[in-house]
Amino acid sequence: MGHRERLPPRAVAPGDVVAAYSEELGEWTAAQVTNLDPAGRTTGVLELDWSGPEPSSLADLGELRELTLTHHAHSGRLSYRNYEWLLPRGYKVLGNAPLLEDGKSNSYSGGWYIGDQLASQRRWDRGERITHHPGRRSFFGHELAELVARGEPLTELWNVSVDRIDAADGHDLAGLFPNAVRLRLAGNLGLLSGADGLNRLRKLRSLFVVDLFGMVAGDCLSTAAVPDLAQLELHSVPAEYAAAMKKVWVPEAANGTFVETVERDELFDALDAIVDYAEAEHGRAFAAAREQLAGGVNDVRDW
Repeated sequence: MGHRERLPPRAVAPGDVVAAYSEELGEWTAAQVTNLDPAGRTTGVLELDWSGPEPSSLADLGELRELTLTHHAHSGRLSYRNYEWLLPRGYKVLGNAPLLEDGKSNSYSGGWYIGDQLASQRRWDRGERITHHPGRRSFFGHELAELVARGEPLTELWNVSVDRIDAADGHDLAGLFPNAVRLRLAGNLGLLSGADGLNRLRKLRSLFVVDLFGMVAGDCLSTAAVPDLAQLELHSVPAEYAAAMKKVWVPEAANGTFVETVERDELFDALDAIVDYAEAEHGRAFAAAREQLAGGVNDVRDW
């Protein structure tokens, strides 16, 4: 068993104020790190009520104020969550300040998307009741063919989610959404061909792929092509592709890239663990059940 790190890969400490650019705001924004949890590998992050040009020091932020949320169903709570403890690529530490909040948050989320809540709060304060930025949009897989046929890149979109994909091409996706910063692709046990085309998404910072197959090692994203990638999550994808991506991107944790993968081998390990537990609980073997589970997974997945 390997030891678990006591400190995150990028140096950060309670009290540190960090800043990052927010597409939602079109400006930089900031947050304060309140605590580190080595056991859970999480960081408490309290968003600040500030945005502006890129800051170079704490002084550029003025008096530090917590962001209080009153938009939609919020009733005055702080914008305060626990995130994975890796400070993302593109975030910088401005300095350390006395804690604005010393209690722990009970909320957890993935991805340090600071600025999203501040943008929603400011829209609400202006009397706007829309729930999302016009640069965000969701599609279904069957819509892709028509969009490709039109041949008109949707350059205004920076946050794109495509669900229920039966078949898609990475080069087509890059052509449709050339300014994608966040891209989520969810398959209907579908096929993603030409996945190497995603290397054309120079601005990409977050990629999530689930239940898509057909990708090979050569389709891996490169650090030269997508130098700002800060979050990579792969679930139920070909093991070859996941292994290649991990080989390239896990070492980038020191630069702020968070990687999470669940591929074929890990899925079968999980199934084995479930059957092992059942056998131990009932004191009997479930060989047939183990075989049927594995066979069922293979029947519905083209690995």
